[in-house]
Amino acid sequence: MGMTVNFPGAHYHYHESNSTNELAQDFVTKNHLLTSPVLFTSDFQIEGKGYDNNRWESEAGKNILASIIISPDFLNAIDQFNISIIISFAICDTLESHNIRNVSIKWPNDIYVGDQKICGILIRHKLFLKTIKNSIIGFGLNVNQDVFSAAIPNPTSFKLQTSANIERSLVLNEVLSHFFKYYDLLKINQPLTFHKAYEEKMYRINQYHQYVYQGKELTAKITGINEFGFLCLESRSGQSFECDLKEIEYLI
Repeated sequence: MGMTVNFPGAHYHYHESNSTNELAQDFVTKNHLLTSPVLFTSDFQIEGKGYDNNRWESEAGKNILASIIISPDFLNAIDQFNISIIISFAICDTLESHNIRNVSIKWPNDIYVGDQKICGILIRHKLFLKTIKNSIIGFGLNVNQDVFSAAIPNPTSFKLQTSANIERSLVLNEVLSHFFKYYDLLKINQPLTFHKAYEEKMYRINQYHQYVYQGKELTAKITGINEFGFLCLESRSGQSFECDLKEIEYLI
């Protein structure tokens, strides 16, 4: 089944692909000058990619598997986390518009409903000097799947949250509309504009929980993100520290 979307650029849809991020990467390799955004979608991915080489599992034709290519050359390379912020906002807004509650952003790349994962995000940037030449924003959003592999620890979906099927194209169009709204705002605002709103939406913000930090288990609370998008935490003893992507593990 194809997907009909309203998109301000080329849209390539596949019944099956290795991964939409791989398709997008091949595209930017062959097309060095992007004049408008490009969207790749697929009904099924043979080698769906998640963060840190994890696989993204998805039942064929049930979910949204998409990658957007943009050229945010107005952003400095040090401000690249803003792209993660605005795609996260877009997905959260879409979920909440369907009365799905307790939606949060699990830093750096997941969207949660309560303690369950409904969406994973994978972003790759290509830099040129001090700016971002292009960004590939891949995301897998669980829509109509209601049975998941036992190997997936805490999944949920639109259907599990609302007890109803929904047209994938409708959901994707909502995500895209919200994303480009925030993208246009990002062009005219300071890079730190969205940081406070992001922190307010963070999973486990200001709550003590267990984490593994640099190989050691500890109790800490998330206090926000720094200007570069690193995770900020505070231990029970009051020690503050900042984490890059591979330094912290959530214990759920």
